[in-house]
Amino acid sequence: MGSPETEIGRSGFENRRKVALTDGFAVLETPVTQEIWRVVLGNNPSERKDDHLPVENVSWFDCQRFLTAISELGIAPSGVRFDLPTEAQWEYSCRAGTTTAYYFGDSFCAGRANCDERPIGGVYRGETSRVGSFPANPWGLFDLYGNVWEWTRDWFGAYSDADVVDPQGSKSGQCKVLRGGSWHSVPERVRSGFRHKDPPDHRHGYLGFRLVLVPTR
Repeated sequence: MGSPETEIGRSGFENRRKVALTDGFAVLETPVTQEIWRVVLGNNPSERKDDHLPVENVSWFDCQRFLTAISELGIAPSGVRFDLPTEAQWEYSCRAGTTTAYYFGDSFCAGRANCDERPIGGVYRGETSRVGSFPANPWGLFDLYGNVWEWTRDWFGAYSDADVVDPQGSKSGQCKVLRGGSWHSVPERVRSGFRHKDPPDHRHGYLGFRLVLVPTR
């Protein structure tokens, strides 16, 4: 996890460390769509509405309400449950075995994500795009960069350079970790190692999430 000190756009909270994840998990190939949210909860909080767009304008607490509702449907396979990814699970899934700033290299390539490409001479779409509209990462996962920031399970906090097994983030805090950037983010803020934070009650048209299936404990 993290980034080297030479990586362009690196913040002070991206200490590089070796992480071991001991439990397998499955990750949804796209952010949760408005259709999925509507089927589970019967409403649509998004500012820009379309079933094929990622659900947005949801807080971390809203995501917990969704997780409770989808769990009550009983559709998770035996032995696993739905959750938000930990920060480590998210970055592992995003990197897909790569160590560069982006999973396609150390420089951002225009047209690879829905973000603000104006700093590199590209376009600014100014709104969400349909999930899966941009190329997938090497493991077949879409929209890990741009479109909507994705809430993770963890409280935001600095982490050390020490190697760690199954990190769970800080035990408490004022903000939750968001990953991946959004349509509003410049390329440097969609890097695999970039860490963002917001209070868990914050909502905006660029805040969404992705599901994982993890072992039931």
